[in-house]
Amino acid sequence: MKITYQKLIAEIKGRFGFELELAKDVVDYMFDYIAKNVNDEKHVYIKNFGHFYARRRRTQKAFDFKTNTTIDLEFIRNLRFKPAAKIKKDFNNE
Repeated sequence: MKITYQKLIAEIKGRFGFELELAKDVVDYMFDYIAKNVNDEKHVYIKNFGHFYARRRRTQKAFDFKTNTTIDLEFIRNLRFKPAAKIKKDFNNE
């Protein structure tokens, strides 16, 4: 089953009795907050859910066959998610 943006908003609306616009604002703010902080290279930890962080990969060397020279490739940032122990346990005990 896929969890879509609309399903997430409907779940929050039904569970907490929020209006549709308020539920959308809550979901949008949560994702914007996570994205902004991870982009600023801060770690975002949500208790019993997991840990979002950006990781820089080191500069790598590549070889250009046309010119017979080595090239330094710039670093790359990757978004990482490490699930909390509770999520891992629940996932593995299904």
